[in-house]
Order: sequence, then C-alpha cells, then structure tokens
Amino acid sequence: MLTTRLPENLIRWRLEYLKEDAFDLDFWVDKKEFDLLNRKFGYRILITNQHDWSTKEIILAYWGQSKIENVFQKIKNPFHLALRPQYHWTDQKIEVHGFICLLAFLLVMVASKRARENGFTGTPDALLEKLSAIRLATFIESPLQKTKGRYKTVYRLEEMDPDIKVLAEGMGLSELKLKTKIPFSVYN
Repeated sequence: MLTTRLPENLIRWRLEYLKEDAFDLDFWVDKKEFDLLNRKFGYRILITNQHDWSTKEIILAYWGQSKIENVFQKIKNPFHLALRPQYHWTDQKIEVHGFICLLAFLLVMVASKRARENGFTGTPDALLEKLSAIRLATFIESPLQKTKGRYKTVYRLEEMDPDIKVLAEGMGLSELKLKTKIPFSVYN
C-alpha cells in the first residue's frame, strides 16, 4: 500500500497568550513545503486489465464512470423514473420492471436532448417538472340546433406559462393531434 505522510512543517502555527483563558491562534501553510509536496499530491493510479487500450481510452473510461453513477442516481429518484418501490416477486416481472424503468430513462434523455436543442437549459428533472404542468382539456360542444345531432369533442392544451409554452412549441407538442382516452357520455 502506497502512503504519503504529511511533513511536520507543512502546516505552521503560532499560539499567542492574550490574557487569562484567552489565546490567539494563527496558522498557515508553508509555501516551500507545499511546493515540494505538490509533486506527490493529487495523483491517482489507474490499474486496468485492458492492456490493448490506449492511455486516452483508459482515462475516458475512468471519467465515464461518474456518468454511469449519475444514471443510477437518477433512476433512484423517488419523484421521477423511480425504480423503487416495485411490487413484483418473480424474477421475470422484476426484470421487466427494470427494463421499463431503463427505457423510461432513455426516453427522458432523448426528450431532454431535444429540449436542449430548442434552447432549454435545465436538467432532465426540471424538464419533467415543466412538462407535467402541460394539461390537455376536453371540451364537449353541443349541436348548434336542438336536433338529434351528435355532441362534438374538442381537445386543446390549456393555457400555460410563457416559458412552458415556448418549451411545448419547441418540442412540437402544440402541433400534435391530441386526444384523451377518458370516456364520457352525455345524457339528454
């Protein structure tokens, strides 16, 4: 195991007596000692079994580790894309649940990329929050005359804040032919 001891003179200090039970402590880092140690501190040793990789590929793979950890952190988010709680007990259903959560994560990343291309600067979680504020309204219009005509349903996006409206238009949501699956009936 490789260990590096701090030299005793790296952190310097002076204790000055002021009065009874009162002291003034002054401390600093010795610049000369720090410069000597600066050659040893801050280095990491990466060990790999990928002998055919270049140094650049090894370093990029090491830095990419944080991206994978970030994915797991997002999937554990209890507000969006939550992997837990899962109410499954068989291996097959647990695997399908995990697959669906991973697929949802990938779709959110695609939507986030599309939103960034249209000027959105927030995180994927902020995107989901903004998109959840968009609501679809169902309007039931009666026939113009008192006949046996059919009632007509019209679907429209509700009014929204200007920044959310820009986001919805940038992602093409306002041009979609939206329809709800909520059944309704009209009795005369």
